[in-house]
Amino acid sequence: MNKILVVDDEKEIADLVELYLKNENYTVYKYYSAKEVLDNIDNLDVDLAILDVMMPEIDGFMLCNKIREKYTFPIIFATAKVEEIDKINKYVTSEVPKLINDYCNIVVDNKIVGCLLLTNKDDGKLLDEIYLEEEYRDKGIGTKIIKNILNNNDIVYLWVYKENKKAISLYKKLGFYAIEETESRYYMKYSKGVNSTKWKYQLVSGKLWKNTIKSLKIKEFLIKF
Repeated sequence: MNKILVVDDEKEIADLVELYLKNENYTVYKYYSAKEVLDNIDNLDVDLAILDVMMPEIDGFMLCNKIREKYTFPIIFATAKVEEIDKINKYVTSEVPKLINDYCNIVVDNKIVGCLLLTNKDDGKLLDEIYLEEEYRDKGIGTKIIKNILNNNDIVYLWVYKENKKAISLYKKLGFYAIEETESRYYMKYSKGVNSTKWKYQLVSGKLWKNTIKSLKIKEFLIKF
């Protein structure tokens, strides 16, 4: 975790945070407004974000919500004002449980070995995150879970880092194809019945299939919180 996004409309504070982090050999993406972040975030490879709370036009909470529509990296709210700390506490207690409730445990032999975040999109599902403990990787568990998701949904999206060649190869075999790309990631789509090689790395506009959302049923691996 060495790539950090810093957002603060007070330039002196943002510059100081950047200086300290760079002295510790972190890569820093620094912006003075939320709008700048939203205009550029798809081209950034972020491990952690540090957000100021009170910013003009788009505050830290609104920016956090926008980021969470696509990304799951950790976010830290930074403030020195007591009244802002109260706002942060209210935000965390109201929003974090909603996010946690969207996660599913991955259970193998009655042991929780990872988690999965699958959220709704207008025409399908977004596989936001799938995580397995290291000792349970490369055993086909993740592949089986993704296959079950694809069996129960006509359209599924996901993001994958370009450097993760192994995951990209797997997703292609399962029928995913890239429809967008940023500097560091591909945005991939699975459409039931579509030949993935035909659409490889082409942008696809409009809805290819009428979505029929079905409930996720992977009883042997997933248990809802």
